[in-house]
Amino acid sequence: MPARPAQNLYGQKMGAKGMRTRAQFVKATEHLLEKRTLRELTVAEIAQQASSAPTTFYAYFTDVTEAVLAAINETERVSPEMQEVFARDWNRETAYDNAKALVTAYCAFWDKHFSVLRTRNLAADEGDRRFMKARHDATLEFVTFLQARITEAHPDADAVSISHVMSMMMERIPVITRMPYRRRRSRAKLIEAAAFFIASALGGTGPLPKADKKAAKDQDED
Repeated sequence: MPARPAQNLYGQKMGAKGMRTRAQFVKATEHLLEKRTLRELTVAEIAQQASSAPTTFYAYFTDVTEAVLAAINETERVSPEMQEVFARDWNRETAYDNAKALVTAYCAFWDKHFSVLRTRNLAADEGDRRFMKARHDATLEFVTFLQARITEAHPDADAVSISHVMSMMMERIPVITRMPYRRRRSRAKLIEAAAFFIASALGGTGPLPKADKKAAKDQDED
């Protein structure tokens, strides 16, 4: 998680009061994102929610987007529950139970920070490089864990591509289970399905797509 700035935008060192004020703006931004999109959010709303003034907002952020990015970047990246699953022994016998626990913890993490994570992904998907970087940085530890476990189970597998596909798959579960589809599958069933695929990759069962070493070399050279 990036360190919070030590100075405000006027170059003044932030003491305890300044840190609290900035934190109130960040918290207000996160709260409002539960009801507003990034484009709908205004400085006046954030200031009102934070019980402060718009002029004070500009001492800490240049605009709404910067406040939203602060809310995103200052969100925890991996929960303690996910860390606990990371530390487990992964093998053929434990893979499914571990994978199910991992997906469950991941969905709980998304539920806790849904508004900022959804906003981050929508803006990143639209091509905003600031949000693309925020998503990359936030998911790096998780994807790196998947890559390492896949490589242990399948040394020749394309661990990079597989781990990214898994990450995208897991991100969709807490999103689609909030949608009002009459025939949607339950979250529990989707978690079980995701766990099946993850266990296959991380538990060493079945063949996986092999890494294209030439393509990887060409990509590195680019």
